[in-house]
Amino acid sequence: MERRRSRWRGGVAAAALALIAFATPAMAQEAGEVGGGAGDLPMVSSAAVPANGIKAAKSPWRGTLLAIRTETTLLTLQKDAELTYNPYVALNFEARPRYHFGDIFYLALDFSLTRELTNADDTTRRGETWLGDLNVGGGAQRFWTIPGVGIDLSADVRVVAPTSRMSQARTMQAALRGGLTLSRDFKVLKGLSIAYVLNGTGYFHRRTTAALDAPLISGCGASDGSCDRFLNTGLRNSRFRLGNGLSISMDFLSWLALDVSVMHRLDFLYPAADGDPRISYVPQDPTDRRHSLGYEIELRFTPMKSLGIGVGISSMNPLQAPDSTAYRPFVNRYTMAYLELRLFVDGLVSQIKGEK
Repeated sequence: MERRRSRWRGGVAAAALALIAFATPAMAQEAGEVGGGAGDLPMVSSAAVPANGIKAAKSPWRGTLLAIRTETTLLTLQKDAELTYNPYVALNFEARPRYHFGDIFYLALDFSLTRELTNADDTTRRGETWLGDLNVGGGAQRFWTIPGVGIDLSADVRVVAPTSRMSQARTMQAALRGGLTLSRDFKVLKGLSIAYVLNGTGYFHRRTTAALDAPLISGCGASDGSCDRFLNTGLRNSRFRLGNGLSISMDFLSWLALDVSVMHRLDFLYPAADGDPRISYVPQDPTDRRHSLGYEIELRFTPMKSLGIGVGISSMNPLQAPDSTAYRPFVNRYTMAYLELRLFVDGLVSQIKGEK
């Protein structure tokens, strides 16, 4: 279901002010893992990739970062792209603390905050800040190298708490995600890394569909359960998600790199309720699965140990458009352009200590 946004009032000016704010020295510091958000599956896990393109020091907090991102849809930049103009500009803050126990094992926590600068269609008050889902877990980084081929294996696991309103609307109680990453580094220019990611997420919900806060029909009795039929939105939840993707990271210089990632997600939905036996229609294709594709291209700058800058585009779109045609890869109506500033905590500590 596609969101329809209201008219944009002063969005360009707000975005310009946001970009100016990002350029201030207080915020112009960061470090980061490639791709991914705290509230959802990362497009490609970066557990096997150095946190900021520079060989990390043996700090237990290596990989920890704070990130501020401004993002907008490409459709925002072209008013006549569709029949109605529905712009979107937002600010996003992410925190990804990491604590390492030696060279392999680490603990991880991810959370995010998002505020839309344009008039939102999915909030009840103007200028609301949304909390993303809380991810808590850990992993094993490069815990084994396959002999003869030099492929490193990494693994991670996350427990997802439904702190976002989106997950609460889906009646999610919790989710458990696990992933395996195979990666290999090549001596090309300043470094080439290729990684394949396979992950799965199990979801636990109170209901098989998303639910409304209040029934669409007034006058039903909540105590006797007669409101239940009017709380159902008809959008079935996913009970399990399988994802796999490929990530390529190319370091041209010590401070300049290009990251490209592609991912496919397959959601297995809860079974639909039995239909009316008087209706003979039988779908030809299975309707209990939902496919989506994700893409991301980022030009990554690392001018100093504590600062990272990412400029790129990302998209997570359904496999097919409403007319059954395939969406164009990388650039389509779901594509977002972004500018992200990252503060690498271990790099900042290293600079303060005067370490080279």
